[in-house]
Amino acid sequence: ALLKINSPAALSYADFGDSNQSRVGDQVIAIGSPFGLRGTVTNGIISSKGRDMGNGIVTDFIQTNAAVHMGSFGGPMFNLEGKIIGINSIHVSYSGISFAIPSNTVLEAVECLKK
Repeated sequence: ALLKINSPAALSYADFGDSNQSRVGDQVIAIGSPFGLRGTVTNGIISSKGRDMGNGIVTDFIQTNAAVHMGSFGGPMFNLEGKIIGINSIHVSYSGISFAIPSNTVLEAVECLKK
């Protein structure tokens, strides 16, 4: 879903970065609420790019070792410049591997939803 918010006050937001510019080995920061623990911040590196998890929808996930657990899915993954480069989406239990939807894929979906 895409929501439009009308607010009399200015709202703060995070900018999206270009996920195509991210590289394997880049440091990332993930924010979420695992197990209901709001505002949890974790870090890691991009372990791989272009991962196909077989869901048939997103075929180019960003793989990371940042600790992303249930409750953090849908939260942002930032590069060290503070730009969102992914949306946390999948965690493989007990493996230390997580996946994020690249920001460029998210922005393409937003444009489709606007139409």
